[in-house]
Amino acid sequence: QLKEMGHDFPFIAITGAGSEEIAGDFLRLGAEDYIIKDLGFLTKIENSIYKTLKSYSYKIQIEEQQKIIAQNEERYRMIFENIQDVYLILDQRYHIKEISPSIENILQIPSSMLIHQPVFYIIKNRTQWKDGLKKLLQNKTLLNHEVELYNKAKNIQATCQINAKLIEMNGSKCAVITLRDISELKKLQKQLLNIVSVTEEKERREISENLHDQVAPLFATSKMYLMRAFDQNKDPNERQELFNEALSLLDEGIQHIRNLSSDLMSQVLSQFGLEKALMQYIQKHSKIKNTNINFQFNTQNNRFEPAIENIVFRTSTELIHNSFKHSKASLIEIKIEQKEDELFIYFKDNGIGFDFEEVILKNKINNKTQGLMSIINHLKMLSGEVEFKRLEKGISYTISIPLK
Repeated sequence: QLKEMGHDFPFIAITGAGSEEIAGDFLRLGAEDYIIKDLGFLTKIENSIYKTLKSYSYKIQIEEQQKIIAQNEERYRMIFENIQDVYLILDQRYHIKEISPSIENILQIPSSMLIHQPVFYIIKNRTQWKDGLKKLLQNKTLLNHEVELYNKAKNIQATCQINAKLIEMNGSKCAVITLRDISELKKLQKQLLNIVSVTEEKERREISENLHDQVAPLFATSKMYLMRAFDQNKDPNERQELFNEALSLLDEGIQHIRNLSSDLMSQVLSQFGLEKALMQYIQKHSKIKNTNINFQFNTQNNRFEPAIENIVFRTSTELIHNSFKHSKASLIEIKIEQKEDELFIYFKDNGIGFDFEEVILKNKINNKTQGLMSIINHLKMLSGEVEFKRLEKGISYTISIPLK
């Protein structure tokens, strides 16, 4: 009756007379022990209580552990069924013993169809797999190995990253494997590589043009002056003047090279930060172009991550350069401002303006990645956004870059 009422504490049956049949009945009903009142009665009770409490304590501990195991099994099962990465176990013949349902998200094949199938059923390049398998057998683990998965029926292909480990399961060796779909990541890497390649080629071309058009003539002329200065038949004063002219041209050529280096990657940017690098650029170029530039810098942080500083510097200088080159502006306003976890570039000029969408469309049609497209592509790397407005006189940009 106590058991039926939900009471689970242990009890001991005590009787003045009994038999094996009565004892069996009590034990079947749930008694932990059965004691007959006789001469050793008190000692038996003490020992029985001690053993019963100890047994009951073990029982409670086992039940708690069983609950924890059941909860963990349920949690792991939910993780296994809902995880985005593919989890699978291969036997010694490399047949699939178990595989998570997430494989359907990648190859559109139900996991139930792959059980007991050889893993080669979904591997496109067997050489890739065999190379990884060789490393796995040698090192017992395999990290960040790439393979191509393939659904031949639906012509679906995916690049996956493998991590694997050899384990013992029920007396036999198995491979526990996780597969992560990195197809989109590989596409982004190719796009980024293309952007970097085009940018590097553009910079090389600009360096070549600057060296050819500005530096080479200065050095060639200084060479001519030096050759004439070494003529012993000339008047000493004239020779000294020629030496001075040659040195002046060499100094000018060296300064051009320094300016070129500064334009490619400002030394001030890496040493002193964004504000001073932009101030130096603005001071130098506003004098050359005879354009007024109002510059404001309002941030809580003195320095930012190198990638952010580099992108903001390149974007700001590209906007200024475009304004110099195309807008015929007499006034440029640029403001760098930090608002919590975002960095903003506010840019405005009073030039002739242009149609932003039309320029972007032309660049895409002609597959150009310079100028505006270069700015947009660089900002995409940092999840930045660009807002453009054509004003009554001139244009404005609002550019936001998340700092986290």
